[in-house]
Amino acid sequence: MAAYQYIYVMKGLGKTYPGGREVLKDIWLSFLPGAKIGVLGDMNRYAHYQSATAIGDAAKNPGGAAGAGIGIGAGIALGQQMTAQMTPPAGPAPVPVAFFVAVNGAQTGPYDINTLSGKARDGSLTRETLIWRQGMAEWTAAGAVPELQTLFGAVPPPIPKQ
Repeated sequence: MAAYQYIYVMKGLGKTYPGGREVLKDIWLSFLPGAKIGVLGDMNRYAHYQSATAIGDAAKNPGGAAGAGIGIGAGIALGQQMTAQMTPPAGPAPVPVAFFVAVNGAQTGPYDINTLSGKARDGSLTRETLIWRQGMAEWTAAGAVPELQTLFGAVPPPIPKQ
């Protein structure tokens, strides 16, 4: 029968409810390597444990090729972890610009650029349509807003009245 190698042991645990009612007293818990995953739930720590165990086993055979391979693998893993720790977190995702459109004297929106592009194609957004977005002092004709000028490049101007 194989000897068990416990990786996590808790000794002398107990549970007492308010009022002094003792439910558990002097409990011992021992976890085998596979049980630790389910109980503690931290796969990263378990992987570290497994790596450390493998390195220790390889160290017992210093002349073997397995020891050299594990050493190289451990070095690569350590380098990757250090790189991950040193990499700054990505900043917040850019917030899409939201435009409001005046239609028949009423505010509609907010709309993103893609929606406004469709409105320009179907003619419901023209260069003269009043637009507002955060940061603008007042409602402005869409044709005068720099971000929207490309929307009207493919749309011909209105036909003059005769």
